[in-house]
Amino acid sequence: EYELGGASPEEGFDTGGFVQYVYKKGLNIDLPRYGKEQWQEGTEISREEIERGDLMFFEGSSLIPAVYIGNNQIIVATQSYGIAVIDLTTSSYWPPRYEGSRTYERPQEENREAQLAEAYNGDAYEGTSTEFIHQLFEEGSGITLPTTMESLRQSGEEIHIEELERGDLMFFAGENNGETPELTAIYLGEGKFASVIDGKVDITDMNTDQYWIERLIAGRRMTE
Repeated sequence: EYELGGASPEEGFDTGGFVQYVYKKGLNIDLPRYGKEQWQEGTEISREEIERGDLMFFEGSSLIPAVYIGNNQIIVATQSYGIAVIDLTTSSYWPPRYEGSRTYERPQEENREAQLAEAYNGDAYEGTSTEFIHQLFEEGSGITLPTTMESLRQSGEEIHIEELERGDLMFFAGENNGETPELTAIYLGEGKFASVIDGKVDITDMNTDQYWIERLIAGRRMTE
């Protein structure tokens, strides 16, 4: 229900308090308390650029923020109806009062597989590098990957080596430096990767080890 000065389900919400609560709970983004401050902190976007989760602002006794939920609809705390979903296509009240839209940078979700690989660093491991990758994805996100190099090399989508992101897979050639991968690894970011080398989980920094840079032949990104 609507409550002037409210910013929680227990006490009710006003317009700014509702948006602040939704962003913290849903997106883990800390917004200022009031609509005017939320307007100032966001990045300006056009009406055509707005996406689900962005904020739209409307003229009122103070600047009114509302969360865009797609299909030309917003959800907003109102004095008359409490928390209400408004269809801007059919509403005559809200569209004329539209002031502008703002977007806010979403925090990047941590890659669970990369986290696990870092936790295993230094541990003895009897399996192959592909079995290690299989284990990481089973534990991290429930994705079942092949345990053979040939099949793993065909999984997910291929990406250019320069596009590698944390959690992507890397494939390295052997001593003959051909195109057949003999080792796979998970990329940890900043030029580092984790794999099974000499019977243990090892984190390698390619910034200081030219050997691996010369043998890196492919990258893959796994998707559910």
